[in-house]
Amino acid sequence: MLRAFKSELQRLRKEEYAMFHAQIRGRVGKRATQKLEEPLVQQILLIPDLMQRIHYYWKQPYVRGDVKGLSSYVFAYLYNTNDILPSDDHGLFGYLDDAYLVGLVYEHVLEEVSRQYLPIAPEDDDLREQVAQNQKSIVKVIPEEAKKMDELFENALSENYDSFAKAVKH
Repeated sequence: MLRAFKSELQRLRKEEYAMFHAQIRGRVGKRATQKLEEPLVQQILLIPDLMQRIHYYWKQPYVRGDVKGLSSYVFAYLYNTNDILPSDDHGLFGYLDDAYLVGLVYEHVLEEVSRQYLPIAPEDDDLREQVAQNQKSIVKVIPEEAKKMDELFENALSENYDSFAKAVKH
């Protein structure tokens, strides 16, 4: 499933890059577009890899149930086509909210694993840094949507899933 999703994202990158570029430029202007465009694409293309890393920790017996619950939450959000930035309407640009949420969950999972003094896999060291930088780029381009995603994430941490249901219905 994740392999097919990765292929779909790469296809969108090739076929809809001009539209993606125009949408970013419309939000942040010409100069900022040049600086932000590649980190945004990279974060979108990382979604399947990050989901795989989140799933890796989800399978570990030492990871708490609430951390595992976030995995289910993010999979549900990705599966839902009617999210904050629907990809059906926005193409590749519509995956920025998904990439942001996946990045938040990934960072949180690693933080929780570290907090429990449990081992972080070596492949996550560089990936964690890359995600942190890319997340900042996403916030610069979709600040209002990122704020909504932060609220959804915080509500998910407190196991308040009503806001998720409302967000995907808009």
